[in-house]
Amino acid sequence: TSSPLKRPVFGMLAMLLVTGVLIEALGQDPSKLPSTAKTSIVELLRKQHEVVSQLVKVQSDAYRRGEVSIDAVVHAHHELVEVELELAPTDAERIKLRERAVQLARDFEKVATAKYKAGQASQADVLKSQATRLSAEIRLLRERHKIEKN
Repeated sequence: TSSPLKRPVFGMLAMLLVTGVLIEALGQDPSKLPSTAKTSIVELLRKQHEVVSQLVKVQSDAYRRGEVSIDAVVHAHHELVEVELELAPTDAERIKLRERAVQLARDFEKVATAKYKAGQASQADVLKSQATRLSAEIRLLRERHKIEKN
């Protein structure tokens, strides 16, 4: 049998190998992937969507209880949008997702600003929320520009 220290190392190596294969596959044009690769990637993306959706709920609940910062909630929502973009079959759906991300970022910015004014958040929280909103707006404009070019 292998030692207790070797098992986690082998597990991590296997995880890194699988992750590398997925990253390489996701970086390719899906139409060029073999049918089985497309199917497994979509299945994994759907599973990832389920997990990240749960993470959004858990982080949002923890934020309401004051256990995590707004950053944790924003990050979880960002991850969810990215997975949904991977699953979006049309340009119109991608634009809707980007627009939703902008609105969500605006909402987080309002919350951070209100909490800052009430003495419950720092100026850094406000600045981070502003940066997040600006990033979302830039991504939306880039997505629209990409569609217009095609």
